[in-house]
Amino acid sequence: MAIEQGPLHHGSITQVTLVCDDLPASLHFYTELLGAEELYADDAWIVVRLGDFVVTVVTEREGRGLVSPTELGEAPGRRALLTIEVDDVDSVAEWLAGQGIVLLSEPSERPWGTRTATFADPSGHLWEIAQAR
Repeated sequence: MAIEQGPLHHGSITQVTLVCDDLPASLHFYTELLGAEELYADDAWIVVRLGDFVVTVVTEREGRGLVSPTELGEAPGRRALLTIEVDDVDSVAEWLAGQGIVLLSEPSERPWGTRTATFADPSGHLWEIAQAR
């Protein structure tokens, strides 16, 4: 029996919203260290572009408002890993380290054939760089 594909099947994830502990540190991390393009920033929101992907970073107060009446999880919710595809994991990892970003895992080959490395933003959100196949 075939399962009918829903309307999200052809959609793309183009944005993620992260709740942060320190908005100025997050702005510095994403724009100054990662080189993301700042699209918007105020005292509660940051919106940056990394390639074709938008990252919105909000304060805890704003985050609670976005998910109300549901509660936010405990910080630093290391339950998700966001991946950025790159051409050369080793050179990007070296660049990240040069920016003062600590790698949580050094570049390595994964059993499924992809070379990856991981790091975290100031609020503990996990990021992975993965070599394009």
